[in-house]
Amino acid sequence: MKLHKYYQRASLPHGFWGKRVLKLMNDEQLHGAMPRWALDGLDIDPKASILDIGCGGGANIKRLLSLYPECSVVGIDHSSLALDYAYNLNYDEILQRCIVVEGDIETMHISKDSFDLVTAFECAYYCNMQSCMAQIMKVLKPGGMLLIANEMDGESPMCRSLEAKTDHRIHAFTIEELKLILADSGYTSIHSKRHQPQGFIAVTGVKPHT
Repeated sequence: MKLHKYYQRASLPHGFWGKRVLKLMNDEQLHGAMPRWALDGLDIDPKASILDIGCGGGANIKRLLSLYPECSVVGIDHSSLALDYAYNLNYDEILQRCIVVEGDIETMHISKDSFDLVTAFECAYYCNMQSCMAQIMKVLKPGGMLLIANEMDGESPMCRSLEAKTDHRIHAFTIEELKLILADSGYTSIHSKRHQPQGFIAVTGVKPHT
């Protein structure tokens, strides 16, 4: 599958090709390295309440439940097919420490100050960032953290080619772009890191207490 086709189909997996994309998403060898790296060293309460945006096939929900054995995770995605995969992958934890919900962070009605951590793995490419940042800020508890992590760094020629081939429906953000968006949205304690060999990027920001 060509790379630009993969990312186009990953935005809303459905049908035959959606099933293939979700299998690839959940492949630990192909896509496990970036979230493991992004979460490494993150200072999170073991009992944290976590929202995973664009949870896809549920691999990162499973990873979060394993890393933080006392946490609870809500996964949201606007693909019903993706949620089927996420549900089946995390079946043992569903309704105990985990639920998956069909929806979109930009329009979902989630209670204010609900989560200690919001994660966004590989989904910033598709978002209206201003709208998303406002919603995430609302649902985070004061002192809660947002983590955005992408496999694409937004700087390589491959990123520009991918954007062009998808008629710019996908945008690969650079670290500096993400940091500026978080700062403009009111987040504090903004930090970033880059995985030099593979080009992964991760940016975190904290909701102020006041």
